[in-house]
Amino acid sequence: RWQHPTLGLISPATFIPIAEESALIAPLTDFVLDAACRQLKLWQARGEAFADLSMQVNVSGNDLAHSGFAQRVTRAIVAARLHPSQLTLELTENVLMDRVDGAIETLARLRELGVSLSIDDFGTGYSSLAYLSSLPIDSLKIDASFVRGMRTGSKEAEVVRAIVTLGASLGKSVIAEGIETESQFDQLRRMGCEAGQGYHLSRPLVAENVELLLDRIEVDRWSLQHGQPSRPMLHH
Repeated sequence: RWQHPTLGLISPATFIPIAEESALIAPLTDFVLDAACRQLKLWQARGEAFADLSMQVNVSGNDLAHSGFAQRVTRAIVAARLHPSQLTLELTENVLMDRVDGAIETLARLRELGVSLSIDDFGTGYSSLAYLSSLPIDSLKIDASFVRGMRTGSKEAEVVRAIVTLGASLGKSVIAEGIETESQFDQLRRMGCEAGQGYHLSRPLVAENVELLLDRIEVDRWSLQHGQPSRPMLHH
């Protein structure tokens, strides 16, 4: 998302196609990668408890097709002094399948680097089992439309269940998108889905509010370790 100073919050679906058509997508992706890696390093520096935090960054089809993309990712990681495994790059299913033949070399280089790869909006495209089993993909993100449509016996619920089972069979983690209710959360847990995102868990946060959340986690962890009620939230 782009927080424009006068137009407000602009969806990536609006500005990413324009950036791709105008050849601005490469510098835009580099800016996001650099900013994300630097921010993650700052959060990790808050203490040992946060050393394993990771960051996910969406990339476009044009990025994937660029021959120097793996080198650009390497530069961002090295500049921020991150471990490569702490960065995950997300590609939508349709983008990946449209570019898969030309992207195999780039994906292989990213895997050699140690970066994790995730298929976003999974279930909305046309990826095959052959590709899923052969590509260096670490996780599948179930599209929010299936999670929203879940109810007992619904087709959407069966699709979600099938994706969770598929992920387990292929050794890939599965993340549910768009969790908005306690009922959806409970149903996903019963299906064996172990990770998720959505308004029920947290709304999107600016960096300053993420830091407040990390403070809260730090305080709660201290309280559990010392058997005491939570102290007031720390402010830095």
